[in-house]
Amino acid sequence: MALQEIDPKSAREIICVYGSPTSGKTRLATSLPDRFGKLLYIPFDEGGEGLMSVMTPYRERITVIKPDGTDPKLGVVRDLFDLYTTKWAEKGYNTIILDTMSRLTYTALDLVASDKVQMVRQGTGRRLGEPGQPGFIQLADEGHYGAMNSVVLNFVSNLINLQPTMNIIFVCHEQAADDKSVVGGPGFAGRAVGKWLPTLCQNAVIRVARTETQKIDKSGVVVKTVKRQAWVAPHGTWIARRAENSMEIPTMDKVDLDRDPINFWRTYDESKGAV
Repeated sequence: MALQEIDPKSAREIICVYGSPTSGKTRLATSLPDRFGKLLYIPFDEGGEGLMSVMTPYRERITVIKPDGTDPKLGVVRDLFDLYTTKWAEKGYNTIILDTMSRLTYTALDLVASDKVQMVRQGTGRRLGEPGQPGFIQLADEGHYGAMNSVVLNFVSNLINLQPTMNIIFVCHEQAADDKSVVGGPGFAGRAVGKWLPTLCQNAVIRVARTETQKIDKSGVVVKTVKRQAWVAPHGTWIARRAENSMEIPTMDKVDLDRDPINFWRTYDESKGAV
């Protein structure tokens, strides 16, 4: 066992950013102030490695690591194991951005529904890989969604615990409008992840929204206006859980995002007294 003394004043950040497609969540999550340092970007969405949603001035400080899920027995679980066991801080990184966690849940669901999952009899449930080997995980015997939740929970908890000085930003899609959640929030395969992941993001749950309006000017031309806003607003399925644990729920009013949304982070830091 390796023990590491952590300075409570180091104030690392664990943040959830979520929004609908084209809302600007990736741009917001990567347009960070200098205090977030060198960024490690993990794209789970298809094409994310191209950094097309990342503003040019911020690309130079970003390193992209793409999980490929090609391990013959473990699939993406092997990649997740490498992510949380690698000592990224020693390699000079300060922040990990995972984009999107929503896609990861669907990838994990596909994995546990495949023939890679070994059915183990005599009450030992199901498992991925071989006991004692890197990346092995014992799965909850609760069907495919329960097994998927086991994979994602194992990854997130290990990432937080084994990277104790790293800032971690979880980027998520917004759930569908027909979801049965009270108000809304990040969307995942199944509902279990949505109940616990945002509660681990003690610093902020940030919603990003895009609104588009059209009007006809005096010459009869249709003029389209797009506004993007972000705010800190934990709610929906997880707010009750935060309250049950008597944890302070941080909030912040809506901020109109500039083309470079670093203006949001400046307001965010001011609200925390960080500047």
